[in-house]
Amino acid sequence: RPFTFPQSEKDWGFFLLFAIGGHMLIALAAELFKNGDLKFNSDMILKKIMLASSENVSLICFGEAFLQGFDGLTWDHEKDSEIALTANDPVIEKIKLAAAQSSVAVSFGYIERSAEVFYSSNIFISDSGKILNNFRRLSPGWKVPYADNLYYKEGKDFSLFEYMGKKMATAICGDLWYDDILAKAQSLCADVFLWPLYVSYSVNDWEDGIKQEYAQRVAGIDAPVLMINSFLPEKDGAMGGCCVFRDGRVERELKMGDRGLLIFEV
Repeated sequence: RPFTFPQSEKDWGFFLLFAIGGHMLIALAAELFKNGDLKFNSDMILKKIMLASSENVSLICFGEAFLQGFDGLTWDHEKDSEIALTANDPVIEKIKLAAAQSSVAVSFGYIERSAEVFYSSNIFISDSGKILNNFRRLSPGWKVPYADNLYYKEGKDFSLFEYMGKKMATAICGDLWYDDILAKAQSLCADVFLWPLYVSYSVNDWEDGIKQEYAQRVAGIDAPVLMINSFLPEKDGAMGGCCVFRDGRVERELKMGDRGLLIFEV
């Protein structure tokens, strides 16, 4: 199906890239968030769900901790109890409703609160508004060194789930840089592997070799690995860009430094 940029989309600076041949259109969103601004970030998710629907996308994916912002926590347990959200928080319920109304599944990172414990999690909501998966990051790199491990914790394992006939799994950022966790990921036999993260490499460093290191790192996962970064144009902020890694190579990409959507089929 041919696509022509609407003029307004040009003005917004979106870049849409397509791969051909498959059954499910997936959009990886290298999008802007604001640390600590729940309304701005949730509105961004809602806006992009609508855009995805207009392009017949089946699933749109956002980066790590997108809902509150990667640096959205204070690391004070009492204060963070007001920042972290349960999976049935009204904000997430609103996103679930938008997914169902638009018939678009959505995946995004958020800081989850379960009782008194916080996790860096990624939630997958189906096109009918149902939570299909709530994955908790397995590695500790999301926390500051002085975080109280009594309250800020990691998940226990991966979990496979199915959407549109595809077996899917999620890892968050540093998870796949631990050999034992990577070995578990390789044994899952997923059809699609989501990899939301937050990385702030310079464009030059990324292109000069780090991108290929990422591709090689996940070469043993026998599925397309979908890397979703965010966009935060601040000093040492994330520089956007998304990649589809497969067999140790970059199969498709939205260049680091670019904000927008990478859309392809699986």
